[in-house]
Parts: sequence; C-alpha cells; structure tokens
Amino acid sequence: MASLEGQILTQWAGKATLNGLLASTAVYIGDIRDVDPPYCQITRESAFTQDRMSGSARVDVVNLRFMIFHSSHVSGAAIRDELMSDAGFDNNTFDVASNGAVIVMRHENNFELQDDNGIWSFVTDFEVAHQLPA
Repeated sequence: MASLEGQILTQWAGKATLNGLLASTAVYIGDIRDVDPPYCQITRESAFTQDRMSGSARVDVVNLRFMIFHSSHVSGAAIRDELMSDAGFDNNTFDVASNGAVIVMRHENNFELQDDNGIWSFVTDFEVAHQLPA
C-alpha cells in the first residue's frame, strides 16, 4: 500500500519549480542523520481518524512537518514560499495510489530560525485530510 509521505515525494518530483529549487532526492521522510544542507525533512507529527457522515468513507487528518535546512536564507525562503503556494502543496488534492486520496492539504503554521552554525531552518506544518478507501 502506498504511503502518504511517499506520494508527497512523488508529487514534489512532479512540481517543476519546487523540484528546481530543491530536488526531490534531497527530501527525506522521518528521522535522518548526517545529511548536509540543503535538504527537507518531512515528519508525521500527529494523526487522528475522523468518520465522515455520508457513506462509509474514513478520513485521516494528518499533521506533517516540512523542515527545510539551508545555508542561504534567500534560497531556503524561496523553497518554503513555493512549498506553501498553491503551485506547491497548499490547497492541493491528489491520489495516494491504492490508498485513497488527499482531499485537501493546507499549511497551518510556519517559522524560521538560524542555528549557531549559520544553517537556516524553515519549518512549515501542513494539515492533510487523507480519505481512505472504503
């Protein structure tokens, strides 16, 4: 069964501007170590199931955190801004292979900070409504 995060990687690769700013090969799921910037790390922060009122469809509401690490503030901010745009992932819908569909994906929160080593972190949280097959 295809994972939500795996499909997001596929979607990222297909978004020319976003993939041009940061290649999907530099996007990682879950915990990672010893990766030099620039890169993006996607983590699942929380999830809960919401039953739909009509029919037997089930919707998982998943909170994903996208953390972009970059040595350049300008370049990192450009990736974050594209990620949060409609051309990126905000207000997007897409199929998750044999595992349902994303009904909507919306950014909920974002912030940035610079570490003592000079690396910038751009953090964006998305709430994803993932409708599962009946």
